[in-house]
Amino acid sequence: MENAPTYIKEMFIHAKVGLISKENFEAWLYQNKELPSLLTEDDYLELIPFPFKSAHATDFFQLIDKFIIPADFACYSLLSKLNEALDRNKHPGILHDFYSLFRDGYSFMEKLGLEYGIEYFESCVRVGIDSPETKKIVAEYFPSFVLEIVKIKALLETRQIVIVGESNVGTYSYADYRH
Repeated sequence: MENAPTYIKEMFIHAKVGLISKENFEAWLYQNKELPSLLTEDDYLELIPFPFKSAHATDFFQLIDKFIIPADFACYSLLSKLNEALDRNKHPGILHDFYSLFRDGYSFMEKLGLEYGIEYFESCVRVGIDSPETKKIVAEYFPSFVLEIVKIKALLETRQIVIVGESNVGTYSYADYRH
């Protein structure tokens, strides 16, 4: 599935994360004319007779995982986290995640991880997560925070930064194609 179009890769990922039901995935699978030429005969024959209606969710997810490239899933997860961070009510907890991603090797996340993540984390430790001081910090940096998220999303979506593979358990290396 490495050379599959993005929309096909996304369908498998959406099935994995529950954005589409097993039934809708099955209907799409039968209707898609490109899939047979993208999969080996064995893989296609494993997918088509799968008992989608009666299969346990674990079996379904194990099947789906065989067709998802881990680096593609890591990129999808990162984009989802960036989108979630745009929600002012959800983003504070994500800031710590951005720091962790930077620390684990995503140096393109430096501004999100260090500038915003550390400042937020230090404020939470110093005065508490729901303190007026922490809320003020979040309100002050939110506009520039949003701009940085948009910039990183654009780098990922235009493939100027490409998640390429697992470097450690749970962390992925990337290729940087910026000029």
